Amino acid sequence: MWENLKKKKYIKKTILVILIGFLIFWLGSLAHVWFLTASHGEVFKEIIVNDDWFGTFREINRVRVLEFSEDFARVYFSSIRGTHETDTLSRDFRPRTRLGGELLHFRKRDGEWHIVFWDTIWARTGTADGFIWPLIR
Repeated sequence: MWENLKKKKYIKKTILVILIGFLIFWLGSLAHVWFLTASHGEVFKEIIVNDDWFGTFREINRVRVLEFSEDFARVYFSSIRGTHETDTLSRDFRPRTRLGGELLHFRKRDGEWHIVFWDTIWARTGTADGFIWPLIR
């Protein structure tokens, strides 16, 4: 009887330690992304907004810098369409709609950042359903 109680306590403590460890790891990842975004986010947001493909038909909702070095960066951004306010001229109200999340890979060439690859992580239409770490959907 006492052995079963000891085993249960041991199992509960082990599960608790694993959960706390995962939580610390996740929060550390979020803090790292927050720091990189605070340091470099505006540069990449401006590039995305001015891009012929990504900046033309969407409004940028969120930009997160996931990885950064002197010549390479991975940036996640999500986009929205619509506004919260009613346009007084057309009386048109469009609720904000989250369109999707993209993972962009940047390379620095000749002192300028260029998008070299992108991957759609998730889309409102259901055409993509990926995962990104840390989980910042």
